[in-house]
Amino acid sequence: MTKFAAGIIKEAKNLGLNIPKDIAVIGFDDQPIAELIEPALTTIKQPTKEMGQKTMEVMLSMLINQASSTEQQVIELPIHVISRESV
Repeated sequence: MTKFAAGIIKEAKNLGLNIPKDIAVIGFDDQPIAELIEPALTTIKQPTKEMGQKTMEVMLSMLINQASSTEQQVIELPIHVISRESV
């Protein structure tokens, strides 16, 4: 999603807008390009490693238990705002 935010920043500049004075932009996923964009992009960072681990735990549990339960499970993991210059 960071590439979409980069495109928004580029187009805003083309329109003569100042970031973050006229428009604030926040990206998602904290990809490396976020630091290279001018101005550097504020992003939301997800715990992707933990997301993968939890996904596998749930899938293995479903396989072991023969998916007998259709009960929905909610798992919350923390996210972090990486503050840079675009906000």
